[in-house]
Amino acid sequence: MRSLHPRSILPLAMAAVFLAASIASAATVVWDGGDGNDPSLATAANWVGDTLPATGDDVQFDGNVNTSPVTGGANRQYLSLAFNEGAAAFTIGGSDTITLTLVKDSSLPYANTLVNNSNQTQTFEAPVLFKGTSTNGSYAAIHALSGDLVFNGQLSLNTLRNLRVVAPDHTIQFNGKLNASGTNTQSMNIYSGVIQLNADNSDTWKTRIGVNGTAIVQLNVDGAGGASTANTAQALLVTGGTENQGTLELRNDTTTNKWIEIQGRWEDIRNVAQVRSIGNNTLQGRIYTTAAAATDGYVNIDSAAGTLTLSNAIEQIQIRTQLIRFRGAGDIDLTGAASSLCGVGGTNRIWKVAKLGAGTLTYDSVGVTYTGDTAVFEGTLALTTTGGSALAGSPRLTVADGATLDVSAVAPDVIDVDFTLSAAQTLGGGGTVKGNVAVAAGGSLLPGRTVDEAVAAYEDSTGSLSINGDLALDGTLVWSLGALSEVNPGVDFDTLSVTGNVALGENSQLALDFSLLDESMRPDAATPHSFWFSQHSWKVIDAGDNDGGTNFAGISEVATPEGWSFMTVVGTGEDAGSVYLVYVPEPSMCTLLLLAAAGWLVGRGGKR
Repeated sequence: MRSLHPRSILPLAMAAVFLAASIASAATVVWDGGDGNDPSLATAANWVGDTLPATGDDVQFDGNVNTSPVTGGANRQYLSLAFNEGAAAFTIGGSDTITLTLVKDSSLPYANTLVNNSNQTQTFEAPVLFKGTSTNGSYAAIHALSGDLVFNGQLSLNTLRNLRVVAPDHTIQFNGKLNASGTNTQSMNIYSGVIQLNADNSDTWKTRIGVNGTAIVQLNVDGAGGASTANTAQALLVTGGTENQGTLELRNDTTTNKWIEIQGRWEDIRNVAQVRSIGNNTLQGRIYTTAAAATDGYVNIDSAAGTLTLSNAIEQIQIRTQLIRFRGAGDIDLTGAASSLCGVGGTNRIWKVAKLGAGTLTYDSVGVTYTGDTAVFEGTLALTTTGGSALAGSPRLTVADGATLDVSAVAPDVIDVDFTLSAAQTLGGGGTVKGNVAVAAGGSLLPGRTVDEAVAAYEDSTGSLSINGDLALDGTLVWSLGALSEVNPGVDFDTLSVTGNVALGENSQLALDFSLLDESMRPDAATPHSFWFSQHSWKVIDAGDNDGGTNFAGISEVATPEGWSFMTVVGTGEDAGSVYLVYVPEPSMCTLLLLAAAGWLVGRGGKR
């Protein structure tokens, strides 16, 4: 069952809140505590008028006398229960259950309400049961409007369709178990406040919990989210869309088996986490991502501290591009599948993935096969031996300045290459790739390339891309010039830094890009700028080594005045192995001899 939109729910809920609005035929009976000597709810003297509440009455607690009533021997079947504005802190004890039984009335769909209108914390040691008169028409509500609520006994739903929980700026603790039969029509929908689930509900709660509005729902012990039912209709549902900003928190080093359905959020609330982990927590339940509309594309999974382990699949239900953002200062280990393929017809659902925050996201599963772009904006994205092929289906990879893509653990001490960029892929940015990298023919490196936070709009810019390891390049290096300058590498022009050995293959190409310059400053301008009337050079690859002095097989065509040319040369001496781009306005054999005499090694890169 889907939860209603909060704008349609809250007016109805608020109408039922004040003094626990009741069915017209019900009486209102108020606890005044009597002389304070007898705590029993069954003692008439403890009620105003010395009259016990009858079945179906509205019950209110007031004052500060006899604040620890007990349930033994009392009629405990009420329509509603409220703590009035001036009530002291009560603790209702006893082992007998308090039953709130809804008398169905279409004009008061949320009349069956448990309300705290006082500014004190109200506690139930006794069990509480919400009971409806029919399975498909019964709604109840818990409201902590002015103070907190604590349930230390079991809270149960019986023939009740929906329990709605509202606690604006307050906390509700469910320290006892939650119990529901598990039919798909039952649910608890939470709309505000901090709601703490502090008991193992894996054997008692078999239906849905909805995280809506501005609620923060905390799972503080193993199994707090309920039974591991392999059913999306009974999953934990974190709603999204244009207004819902609720967050599900995993805390205290716990394990959750419950499936979770996460709805995407739109642009204006894109930064609110749907799932947040604090501590070393494990989610063994499957995650499904959905979106109510194409604009609701943001899904946030955060690790604020410690390590969040996702050991089951992450799958996308709808045919829609979504952005999954793994964020936070803590780490996230993805050991289950993260596939863009859903079981329904095997239709491809394209994902995009972004890594934000200082922590490390680790792909440690052969099942990571999503087909959207990947952007590492902050922190580290790491691949293990098991997850070495995780990025094979991601067409555009971006590692932003200060971020790291770590592939060094994919094939340590086994082969010379940890990660291969295929013909269908590009790798760009100003960050660091750690490990040995190969670029196949057709693949491209683009130092300095940037992408927006939606991982949608790409821009060419100058930058410095670093590879802490070896590079075997049989593809293309795209080199951009951003200013008429030979200084400030990474700012005025692109540079690729390789700490290990560089091997440029027979298909390697250097693609020159002057699009960042004003048209009047480009070498193909109708009236060439004075800069182009003298020789210039740029270190394109700053290499730690270059066995064999390999050079680019070719350079992209650039329109220049007749006789002007670009060529690549391999440095010698202190610059041995590094590769330079040299511009010569009027090349001649004499010029080439002067280059050689100056310490340049003109390789097979040729000239353009």
